[in-house]
Amino acid sequence: MHIPDVTAYRLDEARRLLDQQGLDYYIKKPIPAGAPGATSVPCAPQNYRVVRQVLTEDGITGLLVAPEVHAYNQS
Repeated sequence: MHIPDVTAYRLDEARRLLDQQGLDYYIKKPIPAGAPGATSVPCAPQNYRVVRQVLTEDGITGLLVAPEVHAYNQS
């Protein structure tokens, strides 16, 4: 079975592609050390990008995601 490479995709797009293929996956969001209550912060898929994709021994795709940051020029 072909597993699409969704690295750098927005999370909502990555999930859509994996769902269309009928693939099992999990999402892991890094939490800064010492951030109280960070585990309860919702992960809005349109605000995150896949930064790493791994395949577990049992065929489940893991997605490491990070917040998308937009740089802009303050002139």
